[in-house]
Amino acid sequence: RLFDAEHRNDAKRSLAALRKAVELDPCAIEIYRQLVPLEFALGEKTAVQHALKAVELDPEDYDTLQRLALLSAAAGQLPEAIKHFENALKSPKIQRESFEYVVLNLQLGKLYGLTGQKELAADCYEIVFDARKTPKKYNIDAKTRQKLFADPAEGYETIGQVFLDANRLKLALEAFELAGKAGRTGAGNLAFNRARILYLSEKYEEALAELESLARSQTPDELAAKQLLWVPLLQVRIQDQLRRDPGQRNWEAVDSWDEVLQRLPGRRWWCLTKF
Repeated sequence: RLFDAEHRNDAKRSLAALRKAVELDPCAIEIYRQLVPLEFALGEKTAVQHALKAVELDPEDYDTLQRLALLSAAAGQLPEAIKHFENALKSPKIQRESFEYVVLNLQLGKLYGLTGQKELAADCYEIVFDARKTPKKYNIDAKTRQKLFADPAEGYETIGQVFLDANRLKLALEAFELAGKAGRTGAGNLAFNRARILYLSEKYEEALAELESLARSQTPDELAAKQLLWVPLLQVRIQDQLRRDPGQRNWEAVDSWDEVLQRLPGRRWWCLTKF
């Protein structure tokens, strides 16, 4: 055997042995399954070439497809990366309720988001969201769960924003509320997100009430303070909707929101960039 126990502890010798094996039998998928991860680990230029050959021989090899996707994404080749991730998720070899399946959906969902494909991103994040809520369903233990979702960018609030972008309002609200329960977002952020969802659900009176409550609160939360800059413009948009049905509200009772902007002098223009 060209790749024996002696070579396993010597990466360069193992690499040379595996390359020799590929020359002798260029269609042996078992060799590529050892060669490709080693070449990626060593940063070899031939890694992509051999990986492409491997998926040609075995189109259902989701591990190699994932490696190709990550390499393409790192090189800024997002359409190629997306294609490889999509093919990996189509593989019948991957279990639909597994850690690997969740990771692939998370990685693909991020790329869909970066390329403006909101509905497809939300499809992927539904799997991620389900895994966060029911990790045992995907055979994810506590240690793995902590590692998988350690990045705040993969938290409930980010998931909620993805759902909100795709107009999946019920899921968005659930995600934002879970972020609040987990202590990952301040009360001000949660109130503002509720107001946005109520507005998009055309529940204008309830949205306005939520915003009025937010404006009156004296929260120290830094993020909530930033959200206050958005409040006046969103309130104007809600009022515009309500004016189309004058019977819905006594407009003389609407509070002045100018004081909200006065809390942050010189930043009045900033809110105009947010909607």
